[in-house]
Amino acid sequence: MDGSLIGALFVPVFAILIVDYYIIKRRAYSLDILKDSGGIYSYTRGINWVAVGVWVLGALASYVLTYAYPSPIGATIPSFAISFVLYLALSWGSRAKFAGTEHAHLADGIRGS
Repeated sequence: MDGSLIGALFVPVFAILIVDYYIIKRRAYSLDILKDSGGIYSYTRGINWVAVGVWVLGALASYVLTYAYPSPIGATIPSFAISFVLYLALSWGSRAKFAGTEHAHLADGIRGS
């Protein structure tokens, strides 16, 4: 597999993960994340379609900036920035739902403590 293709697929994922954890979820996951359904982390049938859509657009942007219209600065930074800003804009409304979420060690939920 070509290194450019790997970058095109993973760079948008990193941007989404950074926005999701550090900005939207406010650097906190609670034991609620271990629930199969319901709770503050539930998405449509378990899939965050906003994240999937942004990932696809970021990967397409990377591909276009690599092969169709080569960018003089490369494709990594622009595709990261596009994915970062787009996911932040589309997810900002859900940020309030995570206010006050306490940090929890996820292993405590497995042990039942």
